[in-house]
Amino acid sequence: MAWWSLLEIAAWLTVALCAFLWYSFTYWKRRGMPYVIMNVPMGIVWDVICQRKSYPEAYQGPYTLSDQPVVGFFELLKPVLMIRDLDLIKEILVREFPSFHDRGLFIDEKVDPLSANLFFLKGSRWRSLRAKLTPTFTSGKVKAMLPAVAECGDELCTLLLRSSRCDAAAAVEVKDAVARFTTDVIATCAFGVEGGSLADPNAEVRHWGVRCFEPTLEVILRNLLSFVLPGVASFLGIRTTPSGVTEFFSQLVEETVAARQANDVSRPDFLQLLIQLKNTPLSTAADDDASEAGGGGWGGVGRK
Repeated sequence: MAWWSLLEIAAWLTVALCAFLWYSFTYWKRRGMPYVIMNVPMGIVWDVICQRKSYPEAYQGPYTLSDQPVVGFFELLKPVLMIRDLDLIKEILVREFPSFHDRGLFIDEKVDPLSANLFFLKGSRWRSLRAKLTPTFTSGKVKAMLPAVAECGDELCTLLLRSSRCDAAAAVEVKDAVARFTTDVIATCAFGVEGGSLADPNAEVRHWGVRCFEPTLEVILRNLLSFVLPGVASFLGIRTTPSGVTEFFSQLVEETVAARQANDVSRPDFLQLLIQLKNTPLSTAADDDASEAGGGGWGGVGRK
């Protein structure tokens, strides 16, 4: 008798689950909107959670499966509307942008500081950070970083030339070489340090850079929980950034900033811009941005 009761309960739970899934996945149909259904019940996000695809690659699926101005699809059970019409995109991203600037992604600034970046923040925090960072991305300031990028390019050329003169055993995997080049560019332009990835594939910066995107079981479970139950993830203090990454890059920035301030060192990189921004009122930074728009230049970094 007990077995029959358990089977009956399991059957009712199965029916309830099927009804719930049916109701969830008919969301767009009930509203008369064009839609596509992919990878039930995970939707398009499983490959993103497992880090097999980026979000743009995942979104390409529903985009190519429809020829309508708008198309609905699902991220797990969450209905998402994709805008394909250029006029509607302009309406949303220009005229109505104050109502659509949030990304809808999970972040916890206290527990996971690296998640609270310009791409993920929302509301007033996003607007404030964008206003502060905009003056650091003028063409003159970006061009000033070109010599550092060129140095990394020279190292890449040296690596490839050395490989071409050796036997097949010393062949270079192009994808890996370009990834190491990118790591060194980011290290020197963003963090103001020599990455050394082209010279040493096992360089520390390279190791932690790879760790950021490594699809381990830990990362998959954290991403899944933060996506499905963001409230629970926040309550449990779950980080979407892999263990050790936040500590390494935080320490790297703190030590570099402390060394520059102690020795009065200035370099034409993004970190120097942030140091200047930290010590400059927002109105003054905006004035520097306006003056640079007319004449270019580094905007006065290191002139104190």
